[in-house]
Amino acid sequence: MTYYAARSLTMKKRYLGMQTLSVVGGLTVPRLVNLHYPWIPPVVTVISLMVAACVTLENLFRFREQWRASRSTEQLLRYEKVSFLTRTGPYEVMDDQVAFRQLVTRTEAAIATENATTLKIITAAQHTGEPEPPKVAR
Repeated sequence: MTYYAARSLTMKKRYLGMQTLSVVGGLTVPRLVNLHYPWIPPVVTVISLMVAACVTLENLFRFREQWRASRSTEQLLRYEKVSFLTRTGPYEVMDDQVAFRQLVTRTEAAIATENATTLKIITAAQHTGEPEPPKVAR
């Protein structure tokens, strides 16, 4: 749970940071363009490149989707822990040994699902409409 909570927080910070930089940069450029100082063109260029980089990196790494997947897994693991410790939900009528095996099975399934989801998010981001290169027969 600690890992997924920390990962979720990291992805959330990255997502919100990228979005903040994109919005502030996007709002700053039109204002700066209307000013007439010799230093304006290079500043506008740098800010525009920063905005483009933020949007591209967000599309590449999908921080929002990773944040949501990690947060969801952390909440599911927390639910499983509380249910196990209080012997409620799926653990209600089980003895200790059976309940523990069920806890391990369910938490490992949740972790495997999150790993598959993250891989799918990252893989989908890398295949944003670009055609696959032709396979060469050997």
